[in-house]
Amino acid sequence: MTAQRVYDWERNYVEPHDVGFLSREDTRTLVTAGASFLGIPMPTVRFVKASTAPCRANPADWSITICDWGRGRTTILHELAHLGSVRAVMAGEDAHGPTFVATAIHLYARFIGLDAAALTAAALRVGIEVGVPPRPPSERRFMDVDF
Repeated sequence: MTAQRVYDWERNYVEPHDVGFLSREDTRTLVTAGASFLGIPMPTVRFVKASTAPCRANPADWSITICDWGRGRTTILHELAHLGSVRAVMAGEDAHGPTFVATAIHLYARFIGLDAAALTAAALRVGIEVGVPPRPPSERRFMDVDF
């Protein structure tokens, strides 16, 4: 139920602003930039020539599988958000739970140019809980420093 609600929210509020498909090279470039933005290791990117297979993130081998139909920014960033929120899932949160949604919003704002506050408000309106995206290690080290 949570996953479907998130998919519906993305279809209504993110995908209309995401036009076109990326080449395989541009997909890898987006994943590299997104992983760097999240402060996570660069995942292996695999491409599958399939029209019905799902795209997916696999934390076990730190990879993302992208089918030809899924080379839009929304899908690529969605899968990357799974890797960016893996610690929350390992702690018991749903794979499409609040940390995942916050991480996805963080990515959509940065790489599609959407307004994070508007996406958050839309998610809350449709009953999706929004957490706090994990901060990359480079941001964390300055959190306790007084200037």
